[in-house]
Order: sequence, then C-alpha cells, then structure tokens
Amino acid sequence: MSVLKSVRKLGLLIIVAGLGAAGCETDVDGSSGPAVDEVPPQTTTADFSEDGAGNFVQGTSPYTASFENGVRTGGVWLVQEGTTGVVQFTTPAREVDFTVTRNPELSAAAALFAKVASPFATFRKTTCGVSDQGLDNGEAFGASVFARGGFNDWANPPVPESQFFNFGGNEYQAEFEVVAGDYEYKVATSDWDTYARAADPTPIGSAVTLDIEGEFGGANGTISFAEDGCYNFTLDATDPALPVLTVTKVELDDGSGPPPGGGPVECGVSDQGLDNGEAFGATVFARGGFNDWANPPVPESQFFNFGDNIYQAEFEVVAGDYEYKVATSDWDTYARAADPTPIGSAVTLDIEGEFGGANGTISFAEDGCYNFTLDATDPALPVLTVTKVEGDDGGGGTPPRECGVEDQGLDNSEAFGASVFARGGFNDWANPPVPESQFFNFGDNLYKAEFEVSAGDYEYKVATSDWDTYARAA
Repeated sequence: MSVLKSVRKLGLLIIVAGLGAAGCETDVDGSSGPAVDEVPPQTTTADFSEDGAGNFVQGTSPYTASFENGVRTGGVWLVQEGTTGVVQFTTPAREVDFTVTRNPELSAAAALFAKVASPFATFRKTTCGVSDQGLDNGEAFGASVFARGGFNDWANPPVPESQFFNFGGNEYQAEFEVVAGDYEYKVATSDWDTYARAADPTPIGSAVTLDIEGEFGGANGTISFAEDGCYNFTLDATDPALPVLTVTKVELDDGSGPPPGGGPVECGVSDQGLDNGEAFGATVFARGGFNDWANPPVPESQFFNFGDNIYQAEFEVVAGDYEYKVATSDWDTYARAADPTPIGSAVTLDIEGEFGGANGTISFAEDGCYNFTLDATDPALPVLTVTKVEGDDGGGGTPPRECGVEDQGLDNSEAFGASVFARGGFNDWANPPVPESQFFNFGDNLYKAEFEVSAGDYEYKVATSDWDTYARAA
C-alpha cells in the first residue's frame, strides 16, 4: 500500500505497473513448486477528471487501485491537511511501480482547495529515485543535465540516477542515495558543455541560485550531507540562466514506523477561513448519540467549509450503534439519511423533506477518529461520507501492528517431526521456503505463521522445507 498524507495535490496520472504470476501447474509429487508463466507488465492509468468526494476505484480488474479519503476536483485528487489519503493497490503482482505525473496547471476549483490544504506533499516512499515523465528533459538547457560531483565520484559518463527529469512547469528533479560527507559538485551536461554551480555552499533544505558559466567561473560548488540517505535535487529553471536548486533529504518508509511527517496527527480538522454557513444558511454540526446530543453542539462536530462545496468535520468516536442528524445549533435546519449510514460509502441526506423528523442511524465497529465529509453541491440533498482515519494518522491511537509472528522458543518440529511452512503461489513456491512462512509453536498444539499476501487465487501446501512431509486441504 502507498500512503499519501497532508497533500496539496496528486497529479493527473497515476501509473501502476505489475508483474504477475499466472498459469500455475503443480508438479505430480509436490517435491518442487509449480512452473510460473510471467504475465507482461500491465499499465493502469488513473485520471481524476470526474469531480466528487468519497472513495473510488480506478483501473480495470484485476489491475486496479482504490483511492480513499480524498476529493477529486479540477482534474486532481486532493487530500486535506490532517487526514491521510490511501492508495490501495488491488493488483496480484510481485512488483508495483507507482508513478505520479503532475500537471502544474490547476483549475480554479483545485487552486482554491490547494490554498487551504497543506503546502507540501509527503509520500510514504519506499525507494529512492524519480522517473522520466516523458517530457523534453533538455528543454531548459538545450540538453539533459545531471548532478555531478564527489558524491557520485564525478562519474564520466554521469550515472543515470543523477539525471534531472522534466516535471513540467520549469521544474526538474533528480533523486539518489548519498553517503554522508563534504563534496564539491556541479550541475552539468554529460559532455560538460553546459554547467552551473552555486557561489556559496549549498544548504540542505533551502534554495540556492546557480550560475550558468557566468561570474562564478569554473570553480565547483560545495555541499555537505550530515547523514547517509536519499536526497532529492529540484531545479527551478524559470530563468535558465540562473536556475534555483533545492536539495532535500527524502525520508524513506520501511513500513516499520509511523507515517512520515513527525508522528501522530491529532484527530480533527481546522477552520479554513471560508464561510461555514454558505451552503445551508448557517453552520451545521454532526449531532447524535456519539456526542451525547450535546446542546449546544460540541465544537469538534462542526463542519468547516473547504471550498468547492465540500464541508468536513472530524472527531473521536466510541464504537457503537447511534442515531444522528446533521443540524444547525438551533435545530432550525437539519438533515438525515433514509437508510443506515455506511462507513466508507456515500449516502444522500434530506433537508427536512420526505424523511421527516426521524433520526438517521450509523454504526461504528471500533473506537477511533472518523471524518465526516459533506458534498453540498446540491444543498437540498447533500451527500455525506463517513470514513475512519486509519492507524496513527489521527486520534493519537496505537500504531498499526506489524505483520508477522515471532518464534516462541518452543520446539517448532514437535508435532510433525520437522518445521513446516505455508508454501504456495502466494510466495512463489520459494525453495527454500521464505522465513516468514514458517509455522511457530505457540504451545498447546497451536502453530502460527503470518505474512503479507497479494490479492489473488493460489494453490498451496503446508510442507517441510525438503517436501518430505506435506499436507493440503481436500
């Protein structure tokens, strides 16, 4: 899964490339895994041309991706500050390449939303590097340029990962691993015909102006990296004669810790400075048994105007079944759903209409932070979507447990005479078996294995590492 949080915008294209396994045929005696016919890489392109709030799926089964907790508007997918947008790949593949192609031209609606969202985008990024966006990488300087210096041994020809790719809007990026140290460097073409350097030492995290073969002469620029890691080099070539370079450290996610960006994010959304009563003539609140029908309503239950007819409230809820309404503080205006309100799906409310004065109903399966989003495009029939803010991204709750179980120090071969493993297409019939597929003895004749699996249909056996003993279900 890829996770995006505190987002300004996620651009027009998301490309998912998968390398899947198909055509499995098991051998007769089970002594080795099945042959695997590789499926050519599949590409799914997601666009956000259809405006709307709530979760949605892009792609063609089985190569799909679901998008949760964001809003599509003006051709981009937007995730409001303080919440987490989740991109869940439902692709039966060994590898997924997730590429973002950004359109620098936001529509007026998207630009309005972007003004009230976070100014930075933070990806849960697992690998260092950026991809060619298919634009002319030599547009600004007449030829492709590279980050060349002591940090990559002044390689000649330059190493591929040091190339600046054109991201549109006069922005160029390169990204690669660097070992801590003090280095000299230049931004230069492969033939050194064009190069640039900074007059002063280049700081990490701040912009510095380079000079193309000008007053700074042929001397090298200098830069210091305090620690090993992945670093992004971004060039603003609005003025190609004086490009602006910003070098930042990229925090890679190994899946073991909380989301990047400084740990838990408090549950709740903030007033965006817009007219919160614009759609309904007065400010509305999520009022119900989950907040004891408080009168006056509790402040955190207020819906704030996020622009483009989107209103949000977010607060902690204790698991249970509740009745509720969306209403003004004086109950002069209220709305409810005719049917039980599901978690994660949109439902249309009715303003004092055919549904009468009865309350709507909603069930929360677990305690947590929940986001209530109202699409008031039609204020007479607003659309409500309630979603759980997962994991450590809201409410200060317990971080998600890592997948896997540990050896309990007991005899793992006690029951079967040797250790056994879950072996099948879900782990490529690996030989020897992958360590995480081992069943550990938990005592009282109970054995457990736990590991990540991609969606799909698989054949499998429970077997020893030498296939001397194996079992399957009829």
